[in-house]
Amino acid sequence: MEISFSGKSAIVTGGSRGIGKGIALALAEAGAGVTIVGRDGKQLSAARDEIAAAAPRTRIETFAGDVGDAATATRCVAAVKESFGSVDILVNNAPPGGQGRLMEISVADMDAAAATGPRAIVLWTRAAWVAWMKDHGGVVVNVASVAADVVERRIAYYSAVKSAVIVLTQHLAAELGPNVRVNAVSPGWILNRGDETGFAQHGDKLAPMLPLQRLGEPADLARVVVFLASDLAGYVSGQNIAVDGGRMSAYSLFTMGTGRT
Repeated sequence: MEISFSGKSAIVTGGSRGIGKGIALALAEAGAGVTIVGRDGKQLSAARDEIAAAAPRTRIETFAGDVGDAATATRCVAAVKESFGSVDILVNNAPPGGQGRLMEISVADMDAAAATGPRAIVLWTRAAWVAWMKDHGGVVVNVASVAADVVERRIAYYSAVKSAVIVLTQHLAAELGPNVRVNAVSPGWILNRGDETGFAQHGDKLAPMLPLQRLGEPADLARVVVFLASDLAGYVSGQNIAVDGGRMSAYSLFTMGTGRT
């Protein structure tokens, strides 16, 4: 079934690159007017041009600011409401940091991870709720991670932050129903184009560990987000869907997520 968001608007935080840009593109291709949010104005402009070229019939806007800042969320949502007339879909995607061993990670890194993770989800969802969704309904999709369910070296705080995203998704679904649905998606090993320091350089070793035998693309996750934002998922709320090539189903085969037992 074809999904159409014609006449609807969407906000994607962290939408200038990687997974966020893929989600913004998929929403635009389905007809939504999309506003992408991030810190880097030049990166946002480049992403807007790329998305607009691929989805020329839709409108793409940018909003530069700190996703973890309450004033940024309020101003952006107000601007989207004024520009598009509604705030129908919110994708909380801004990626937190939080990498490093717990005995070594800095307070600044912990604070930053919390700000762009669980705190930002509450701030942006609240802003969208107050400005539009409370009276008109809407959909919120939060980007978590399969890291929330695993124990691996150097990602403990990141895992905790993503666990909080999943718990907040459940609570927000309970608080904001029946007119607002809230769900989460948990990506596994997703390739981000141009990021040669990430999963790409280990792809030959990682892919064979997965039941589907390949690493994911941003589009793999984006299609699930589009489904959750659509009326096809009209009876789905408070859920977390793993988009991981079967990684978690096979996790018991791995030792610390890096090799077979």
